Amino acid sequence: MKYRCSLLFTLLATALLLGVGFAAQPREVLVGYLGLEGGVDLGFLGPEGGLDLRQFGLGTGRYSAVDGARMALEEANTLGRYFQMRFALVPRFGRSTPELLTHLQNLYTQEQIRFFLLDVPGSMLQEIAQATRQQEVLLFNVAAIDDNLRQEDCAPHVFHVVPSRAMLADGLVQYLMKRNWKRWLLVTGPSERDQAFAQAMKRAAQRFGARIVDTRLWKSGADIRRTAEAEFPLFTARAEYDVVVVADEEAEFGELLPYHTYLPRPVAGTQGLRPVVWFWGFAQWGATQLNARFIRLTGRKMENTDWASWMAMKMIAEAMVRTRSTEVQAVRAYLLDPEVTFDGYKGPSLDFRPWNHQLRQSIILATPRARVSISPQEGFLHPTTKLDTLGYDRAESRCKF
Repeated sequence: MKYRCSLLFTLLATALLLGVGFAAQPREVLVGYLGLEGGVDLGFLGPEGGLDLRQFGLGTGRYSAVDGARMALEEANTLGRYFQMRFALVPRFGRSTPELLTHLQNLYTQEQIRFFLLDVPGSMLQEIAQATRQQEVLLFNVAAIDDNLRQEDCAPHVFHVVPSRAMLADGLVQYLMKRNWKRWLLVTGPSERDQAFAQAMKRAAQRFGARIVDTRLWKSGADIRRTAEAEFPLFTARAEYDVVVVADEEAEFGELLPYHTYLPRPVAGTQGLRPVVWFWGFAQWGATQLNARFIRLTGRKMENTDWASWMAMKMIAEAMVRTRSTEVQAVRAYLLDPEVTFDGYKGPSLDFRPWNHQLRQSIILATPRARVSISPQEGFLHPTTKLDTLGYDRAESRCKF
């Protein structure tokens, strides 16, 4: 039987049975957090689908997930005091990979920190992982969705809490197939990230039996807000489709596609109906309480990487409490134990895939203002777990630790 290690009352009961008291001085456990100054440019996974973020006081198009980890600290310390542990977050920000690596090495040698949350783009995460491959550290990816980090560029000391593009795409496509929206017009932007999401959608289409009737590349760099009503109907004409699938991770034009397509069809992908890690209006499995706690703490809504950093910090603390150890190998073994699962308030229990260290999890499908569905959808089966219908399965993995 698997057990959910987030059950606070179980751990508290264990503490009482072991005779743990409060007289001893708690042991301080430091966890590092590395992020870009100003935050990662997350595009469609940022607040409100990549819209202007100035209302949050976080700049425009950029975002930092440190608040999620800070909230998890409060919860972890409520639990940790029963085991003479006190957790603290040590955040460091930089403008470049060398600067972040310097922070990491300083924290590693001076503060003896061995666990780090990485809120950085995929290219930077790859460089940091390569530079620390021989060190006794664990890195928790809370922002980068790049598939290559879980495939040919995987690293044994990196755990991916945020889902991959392939998982996001598969979660969306399962719903499109369930609705019988099988014929797609695929509209992509010109950036590398746009093309990466388009490739993930093409893979999912082939995997689940959808048909891409045509592909359109949006090249215009002009402000489309004044001309969308004239340009998008022509741009999406001359094809028969059930849904317009958009790949615009840079959020340059996709927000204006709904209601401007030539045929009256839904829009899904990076805009319209989106596959997301977390949604501020999600209300199942205790999510309402989680969202409410985050709003009380920060004064804003919980977003995708907020959830990932909260989950990462929560798992680190629970692993240390369960193993009664702060050693890297003990925590790593616990996270990969096939009998261990975690509660992320997303339905099915979560655990790490042993072949690439990706956290198995549901994918929420939402518009900017409403939760629509959650994948995996009913009817999509797997011999091990339905969650492995999302993303690269073991047989497809190119990860070699």
